[in-house]
Amino acid sequence: MSGPRCPQCARPCASPRLLPCLHSLCEPCLRRLGPPEGAPGAARPVLCPVCDAELSLPAGGVEQLPPDCLAGSRAGAAAGCDLCADGAAAGRCLTCGVRLCRFCCRAHRRQKKTASHAVTELESTKDCSRAGKPLLCPSHPAEELQLFCEQCDQPVCRDCVLGRHRQHPCDFAGNVIHRHGDALQELLKSSQQHVDTLEDVLGRVDEMGSAVRSRAEAVAAEICLFARGYVKAVEEHRDRLLKQLEDLKVQKENLLHLQKAQLQQLLLDMRTGVEFTEQLLMSGSDVEILVTKGLVSSRLTKLNSVAYSTQPSVDDRIQFSPHERAGQCCGYEVFGAILNKAVDPARCTLHGEDLHSARQNQLSGFTLLCKDTTGERMGRGGEAVRVTITHKDKRDCAVKPTVCDNGDGTYCISYIPEEPGLYAVCVCVKGQHVQGSPFAVMVKHKFREHQGVFHCCTFCSSGGQKAARCACGGTMPAEDGFGQKSVRAEVIFRPDGTFKDLSMTTVIVLLAAVIALIIGFGVSGKHSISVTVLTSPGNIGQRGILGCTFEPDIRRDSIAIQWAKEGVAGLVHEFKGGKDHLQEQDPSFQGRTALFVEQVIGGNASLELRNVQLSDAGTYQCSVTTARGSGAAVLRYRTGAFSIPMVQVESSSRGDALQCEAPRWFPCPAVRWAAHGDTGENLPHAANTSYELNPENTTVKVTSLLHNITANATYTCVIENSIAKAVVNIGVTGDAVKV
Repeated sequence: MSGPRCPQCARPCASPRLLPCLHSLCEPCLRRLGPPEGAPGAARPVLCPVCDAELSLPAGGVEQLPPDCLAGSRAGAAAGCDLCADGAAAGRCLTCGVRLCRFCCRAHRRQKKTASHAVTELESTKDCSRAGKPLLCPSHPAEELQLFCEQCDQPVCRDCVLGRHRQHPCDFAGNVIHRHGDALQELLKSSQQHVDTLEDVLGRVDEMGSAVRSRAEAVAAEICLFARGYVKAVEEHRDRLLKQLEDLKVQKENLLHLQKAQLQQLLLDMRTGVEFTEQLLMSGSDVEILVTKGLVSSRLTKLNSVAYSTQPSVDDRIQFSPHERAGQCCGYEVFGAILNKAVDPARCTLHGEDLHSARQNQLSGFTLLCKDTTGERMGRGGEAVRVTITHKDKRDCAVKPTVCDNGDGTYCISYIPEEPGLYAVCVCVKGQHVQGSPFAVMVKHKFREHQGVFHCCTFCSSGGQKAARCACGGTMPAEDGFGQKSVRAEVIFRPDGTFKDLSMTTVIVLLAAVIALIIGFGVSGKHSISVTVLTSPGNIGQRGILGCTFEPDIRRDSIAIQWAKEGVAGLVHEFKGGKDHLQEQDPSFQGRTALFVEQVIGGNASLELRNVQLSDAGTYQCSVTTARGSGAAVLRYRTGAFSIPMVQVESSSRGDALQCEAPRWFPCPAVRWAAHGDTGENLPHAANTSYELNPENTTVKVTSLLHNITANATYTCVIENSIAKAVVNIGVTGDAVKV
């Protein structure tokens, strides 16, 4: 039978030795393992060739490693007879120390020379595994290891007990095996628990690996399905664009063919008339010319009066805009549109009540309407619009306007002037001035809070003149303290709007005057009032404001405000008679809208929209009706998600890095970094940006790491999408980071 083999050289084990990791190698392989022998008394680091564990060989060399006594039993080798080498060992001579088969055991007892030897029977498998040659002492090779030194914790022979271990507590191995075996049993139980746990964890790891593979296959199928659908949508959109292009080409060709036929007919008629007239004048007699003069004159006059264009009726302006939104196709949003209209700056017009006047520190604005070369309204946005507003007397006083592209050919320009005076406004499209640009805007002083006496009527303001007339057309006699020079005029209204104590007669007269004013306003006739809108992008889940202002009216009961959204059947919000009327409100806006009721009389019709949703995006109309008239304005509301980035320093083995993190953004933004030294020069930088989908499956968490930051530098992190932009500047000094 073959014995155990060395896992390193695959040969039968010769004197196998046990490593600390419990793997055994033959002694020759152990000597070749690791670096050459070092200094005497120094341990040698080696790697186990079986498990790659880092080990240290004893300072005394390979001989100091314990022998692997169980190598044979682990390899399944049965102990054989040392005398005949034919049978399996059934006994052992304690005097000779040899293994004996049953036949040799009987012969060993019969021989005179060995009859006195003690031969023991090997009855169990465990005894059989111990039937090998006795373990001999490495210090005394002739002696068997039968004792155990408690102090040195190692087996010893009888000569060792008499020598180096003379004063040490020693006992026979059979007497101490139970105590040390029990300790090993306890360690075995603890290790077995870890084995069971590790096997369970490995099973779950395998299950998770299978789940990951299954999930990856499912997601791959979803991706393929999405890609096939997207490809199909793109192909259908391509076919649709090509059909539109073909239709446009045919339309232009038909117009050109029609114009060509008309011009050819007109040319033929002209040549006929010209040739006939030339021949008449050259060959005809005087009488013949006079006879046909009337007919020829009539014909030539008619031909000369025919109007025709000296230019082709159409042009070759056909463009493809790959970034233009083209709606949805097969449920997918697609891009790319055919453009056959070009904006003509000279035909673009400006509109708005606040076109030539504004108020200091108050929002003002106007609308730019873009038109094409034929004067028709452009039905799309995307034009390069540039607006400058400069004070004519203070060149360093400029106002930064906001240009909002409504996507339908109109652009809302809003601004807040900080200084009163005359401003010059320039509006350019594609670098050319539009119609009416540049123009002047007069900015008036801001309204000041009245701190003095509020008069009740014109009569009091005139000092008591009986002939004084109010704007309503009525008069008032001098009585009860009103306008009488001998009576000190009382302050009827305080600056805070409250009344002073007045007599009943005074109150009646006052009410009559107010009623007369209201009647005067009522009979003066209604007209169109100015309504201005302004908005900013809505943040999903947050509170949004759709701004709308109108000409103030102190009679709140006469003010009616109505908000509506394009494509929504019901109303968004309605206010009239001094309170909300939400009977016709659309269900999608219920419980989410409100007006600033206390500010309505001041001209504020802005709508507060709570818990903004993606579906709230669209075109809204703010309609206002007061006692003075009515008006309306349209705004385009965009929604998305944006948040303030947080910056912190991350330290790792690669060095320090800046982490810029923003928890909520939609649509998915782009992240840019910039780095500048303390003298302003650009610094090289490299960043890694990752996007993680948030649990609501709409917004993404943005994390960007900028590596290899240096001291005395300024770093800028910019997060931007189509609706919002966030900028964070980070200053890095020698020992601190300042945001």
